[in-house]
Amino acid sequence: MEKEHRSEDRVSENPTDNDKAWLRAAVVSFIFAVIAFGFAAGWVFAGADESSNERAQAFAPFGAALAAIVTFFTIVWRGVLNTRQLEYQAAQISHQAAQLEQTRRQTEAKDEETLAKLLIDAAKLIAEKDKQPQVVAGIAALDIVIRDPKHRYGVEAMDLLADLLLDTYGDQPLSRINRAVLQALGNGEKLGIMSRVEGKFTRPTATFTNNGYWHYIPGIPSLSFTGGSLSQQAYERMFPRIKLLREVTLNGVEVDLTTGRFHKCTFTDCRVTAARWYDFKDCEFVNCDFSGATIKRPPSRDLDVDLRTRRNFYRAGDPPYDQHGESLAALFWDYDEIEHEDDDIPF
Repeated sequence: MEKEHRSEDRVSENPTDNDKAWLRAAVVSFIFAVIAFGFAAGWVFAGADESSNERAQAFAPFGAALAAIVTFFTIVWRGVLNTRQLEYQAAQISHQAAQLEQTRRQTEAKDEETLAKLLIDAAKLIAEKDKQPQVVAGIAALDIVIRDPKHRYGVEAMDLLADLLLDTYGDQPLSRINRAVLQALGNGEKLGIMSRVEGKFTRPTATFTNNGYWHYIPGIPSLSFTGGSLSQQAYERMFPRIKLLREVTLNGVEVDLTTGRFHKCTFTDCRVTAARWYDFKDCEFVNCDFSGATIKRPPSRDLDVDLRTRRNFYRAGDPPYDQHGESLAALFWDYDEIEHEDDDIPF
């Protein structure tokens, strides 16, 4: 109770911010000043000329003080009034801002509802895989969802596209549907959106007449390929995301076989920087450059493999070595010794 009483006392001691009170004070002080000046004028001019001057000089300070008081009350009144007007304007601006925020939220909710409906409709369209026009239309709708500046359903759209690619890309050549999917996935990847689907693609092992080259696949963070072939460009672009290659033919790439990504693969015209002894049992190498490569092998065990038959080689003065620094030149051709009847080696 004492604290409340003290608080009320402190509030009562502060100047009021009531504009009407300051207006009344200004009017009262003005009326008082007019009356005072009237009496002062009668008092000054009632005497003789010499005494009138003396009386006027005597009253002058009081007149200035009265004028200052009136001016003070007037200025305070105007200040309080301006403050009230500014507060009113601030309240209006705050109200307008609240209305704009509410409108923005309603618009965002409407946009989100529209995108969700578009996502559902697209999922229905791409489910009809035997109807190419509908599937392509569904892919276009998913591309619109992906391009949403706020990426509200971008990941979900990328997941649907990745699933569609897994279902349609593999044994068959690249179709119109596959091209549309890859384009949409590429748009998402450029925007920093990645699918959560693990990409495992399978096709028959490459042959001389059917290489089955895999195309670059964007937007899928983890890729595994079984069968087919990978060109140097496709391999290098996808390499950070490739987890496993099985029975894949690689052409003209630089590889480190110790990463454990390669199983039963064929390497043609490749540059091998590192390998393990059992990689030569598991994989095939044709016209590959092993210059300066490090080949890990068990202690006191010879590499009973024939790598010269398929014309694997090293550059003069830079043979491959095992992990202990022992030269393995005897297992490979010296490049300068190879007969180039057919110009098979492009290096």
